[in-house]
Amino acid sequence: MKWIPLLVIFHVSCFAPYADAACDSNTQFTCCGGDIECVDISRQKDGRFDCTDGSDESPSIDESKTDRGCCDRPNAFHCLSGTCVPPTSILDGYNDCNNEGDSLADDEHKYVGSKCEMSLDTNLCCPCDIYIANSECVNKTGDYLCYCKSGYMSDDLGMTCTKRKFGDPCDVDPDCYDAVDNTVCPSDTKLCNCRNGWYVVNNEYCVRRIITDSCTKDLDCSPAVANSNCTNNVCLCNTGYIVSADKTSCNRRVIGDSCTVNTDCSDAMPNSLCDGGFCACDFKYTKMDDNTGCVSIKIADTCLSTPSDECSAQIENSECKEGQCHCSIGYRPSTDNTTCIRVLLGDHCISDDVCTILDSECSRALCQCSKGYKASSDYKTCYQIILGSESCSVDEDCDLYVGHSECVGNVCTCQIGYFRDLGNTRCTELELGKGICYRDSACATSIPNSVCADGQCTCKEGYFQFTAAQCNKRDIGSYCLADDVCVEGINNTFCNKDENQCQCSSGYSPDDYYMRCVETVVGEKCGADAACTIKVAHSECASGGCRCLPGYVVSTDRRTCTARRLGDRCNTDNDCSSVMSQTECIRGRCSCLDGYRPTSANTSCSKIPVGELPCSSNDDCTKIEAGSLCSENGVCTCDVPNGFYTTPDGLYCKLYKNGEARCVANTTCMEHDLQARCIDGICDCVLGFYPRKPEMVCSISKTRVIPCTSDVHCTSYMPGTECTSGLCRCACGHYETRNGYECTKISLGESCSVLPLVDNMTADCGCAIRNASCQNGDCTCLPGYVAGGNYICLPVAIAVIAAVAALGVIVGVGVYLYKKYQSSHTARTIGPRTAYGTNAVNVRPNTPGNKYPEEVLDGLVKKDSNIFYTPEPTPTPNVSTT
Repeated sequence: MKWIPLLVIFHVSCFAPYADAACDSNTQFTCCGGDIECVDISRQKDGRFDCTDGSDESPSIDESKTDRGCCDRPNAFHCLSGTCVPPTSILDGYNDCNNEGDSLADDEHKYVGSKCEMSLDTNLCCPCDIYIANSECVNKTGDYLCYCKSGYMSDDLGMTCTKRKFGDPCDVDPDCYDAVDNTVCPSDTKLCNCRNGWYVVNNEYCVRRIITDSCTKDLDCSPAVANSNCTNNVCLCNTGYIVSADKTSCNRRVIGDSCTVNTDCSDAMPNSLCDGGFCACDFKYTKMDDNTGCVSIKIADTCLSTPSDECSAQIENSECKEGQCHCSIGYRPSTDNTTCIRVLLGDHCISDDVCTILDSECSRALCQCSKGYKASSDYKTCYQIILGSESCSVDEDCDLYVGHSECVGNVCTCQIGYFRDLGNTRCTELELGKGICYRDSACATSIPNSVCADGQCTCKEGYFQFTAAQCNKRDIGSYCLADDVCVEGINNTFCNKDENQCQCSSGYSPDDYYMRCVETVVGEKCGADAACTIKVAHSECASGGCRCLPGYVVSTDRRTCTARRLGDRCNTDNDCSSVMSQTECIRGRCSCLDGYRPTSANTSCSKIPVGELPCSSNDDCTKIEAGSLCSENGVCTCDVPNGFYTTPDGLYCKLYKNGEARCVANTTCMEHDLQARCIDGICDCVLGFYPRKPEMVCSISKTRVIPCTSDVHCTSYMPGTECTSGLCRCACGHYETRNGYECTKISLGESCSVLPLVDNMTADCGCAIRNASCQNGDCTCLPGYVAGGNYICLPVAIAVIAAVAALGVIVGVGVYLYKKYQSSHTARTIGPRTAYGTNAVNVRPNTPGNKYPEEVLDGLVKKDSNIFYTPEPTPTPNVSTT
């Protein structure tokens, strides 16, 4: 009991030798103060403090006594007699408690079993361990007595508590393991010993056994190392287990662990064996993903096809293809993938070749009879039926015959979204992107999650075409391996192969639900033109924002830029002319320029023909079309006197130039140039003249003056020439005459040369006359040939026959042979050739034999009859003579 504060205030030491107390023990109470103070017994516990220290009111006072057994102070030692002595009296060598008849005073000794007190007061007087080391005050039998602490034991006299050792008696396990770790008190011996799995070392401590330690029984090993046993007095791992590197654990073997016999593996993993010193799965089995077991090979498991097929050995009608077990063609996996079952109608499939029943196919991942065929009752055959004639009472009567058919008016016909095909033997599905639809239900009936758009079935927003008749949901962020997987589900997406996710294409971003990629509209921020053009055609990035290109206007939803039309509003000419040529902005509207008129669609301006342009003065015409004048009829016309002509389409006035101006008659050309004619629809110079640049007027032809790009260009204007170094020059076998205005062909007997004469010209007769050559400076027939005129060399035999032509038949034969040879050996000629296309021939008027016209040489040179020759026959040209 704690003292009340008042008592504490008046407390003084009451501990002095009490053997000489002066108070009358029969009638007086001795106060606990230091001085002898006596009060009448009747004043004890009367509610008033009569003792100076108030000890007469202590709750523990026995009112029947007058001695100091009343002391209730926490720092007092309580003698067995009930008296109190101060703590300083303890173990001082004096019997302060004044025990009568005891050889040992209470205050001088305690022993195991002595009474003691327990208190929450930290100043508890005289605990057991002051007298007995390693003891404590414990209430075991209803009284607080001194006992040895757990792990300690008392000697026979109870005077000491010593720590238990191996072999010491005990009652419970804590008696042992509180003294030595990993010890127990066995119930059979009640003597401290190491727990199972541990062994004693130097009789001082217990050590945990490891694999290969000695033992006598399994319990010596298994409590220390799980999954171990004692074999031949040595701790070993159980079969199926393998010891760890530190020998402190036995781990269950897995595929790939070392082994010596099959049971090392099979006891841990059924269907395994020891193969080459390592655990492996038995044939017909495959390892689990974590290598902890072997399971039967299943369809889709990895496999090896050599040295034998692992799949077919385990699963009938299966095979190893591309490192994976597959059912053979015509078979499908069972639900647990352990067997291959023959494919029947209605079974799952991935391609037509899986469905081996005649007239069956893989449709919507199931083997079904082909369109127009019905499955037999055993689902093993398909037979054909005819729509429109097959009677029915319910839809199922039809659907059994032909997929997607129904019973209407007691006759089988195709369902909505399908139509009869192939002679009423099949209902053809309205597939995605194929066929014609008129309402959403027509598509959704046969293709879930599809709608009718622009007359065709298409997957609704947020779905993509998985098959021709299946729309699967797709969202941004879905797993992918290729772009088409994403694009088929969500427009404007691609597959980010670094992350294998569908993402929006450049210029697009996910909507709030990650179901669509929404394009950025006109007016949004941008960093380059590509960011806009990708999103909106005919747009550009300007001032950090997307805007329509000049000439285009933005739609109300800002998603399109539409080209302006005639009549649309504008601010500048560029608003119109950027998209429509020959336009301008007049009074805020796009209009055609003068001389142009709108087309029927108002999307462009077409030129008004010259002859339809109204005018009142020449200025009215020239400001619209250069080279035109105002006629008396009040319409514009081309200024012919000043060299302009009307183009065949009537739209323009062109300045006349030979080689360019188009024509239909000679008069069109001759009114501009007397030496020009209409040749193949183009005005060109007659033979002997060429169009001189830059005016392209007809000038007299002369060698080394006429520019050219090909031989045909030269022969069109001057016979006997060819194009050399960009100029027309006399061809090989020809030489200049008439001061270069003509090229004369060399004849037999004339002087010749194989070397260049003038400006790379040669007079080698071999180029002009067949079977002739330049010999000793003269043009002569080759040996074996004789001259048959000025321009032919005949074989000698033919010449002799011709000489005796008077001899009847021989004469006839000779003449025939001569003419035949002459016709087949006409000298090579260089004459007029195509100038404007393969079917065009330039023929000049008044040029028989392709000779120059008289006016060419008038006043220049006198014509020589030997200059020209008769060319090989040429097709009749298409030349107007009007």
